[in-house]
Amino acid sequence: MAVAEAPAHKATQSGDSHPVLAPVSRSRCSFRRGRPILPANVATKRRRGRTDHGRATLAFCRGSTAISLTLAAVGAVVAALFDTTIAPYLQIGGAQPDLVLILAVIWTVVVGIEGGLVWAFLGGLLIDLLAPRPLGSTAFALLLSVGAAAVYARVVVRGRYARPIAAVFLISLVNAVIFTIVNRALRGAIPLDDAVATWLPGAVYNAVLALLIAPILVSINARRADRDRLDW
Repeated sequence: MAVAEAPAHKATQSGDSHPVLAPVSRSRCSFRRGRPILPANVATKRRRGRTDHGRATLAFCRGSTAISLTLAAVGAVVAALFDTTIAPYLQIGGAQPDLVLILAVIWTVVVGIEGGLVWAFLGGLLIDLLAPRPLGSTAFALLLSVGAAAVYARVVVRGRYARPIAAVFLISLVNAVIFTIVNRALRGAIPLDDAVATWLPGAVYNAVLALLIAPILVSINARRADRDRLDW
């Protein structure tokens, strides 16, 4: 009897509160500074799980960005074709809609600058080829306008639906000034009064179209963001 009780007595004197449960608790996990130290196999599984989840999230984000940029590229081509074929027949007071500019600005404010740059670059180059205009002039003016829209999006953060509409009006004026300067530099002297007379009507025209387009894009982007958040 004395021999059988010796190990239990020895374990109790070693500082464990229970002679039988102490080895089990040490094998499952120990503590250091209030944080559990998991066994090697459990910790490795957790690290692998976090790594796999991070890789899956990164791959999903890259795929979503690629789809977004592809849609922007296709939309830029369609909008440029509209601007060079149909828009001239929709003139009001000497001003005509600039669909590439409208969608590039709305996309930049609502979705992000990457897609806005795609809209500006591809749409501007195609307009220059079809109009025809000095190659790169429209694209250059649109790229600068998208940059201004990105700054606007960082400064103005309120107004879910009003923000992109106001951006289209303001950036339309900016784009008109830039394009007039670039056009005069590349083509020489052009009637400045005629160009200035169309700035404000063109900006109002674009803002009216943005009033129809912006809510649709804002709703689609919000729905996509909600779906992505539920998936993860």
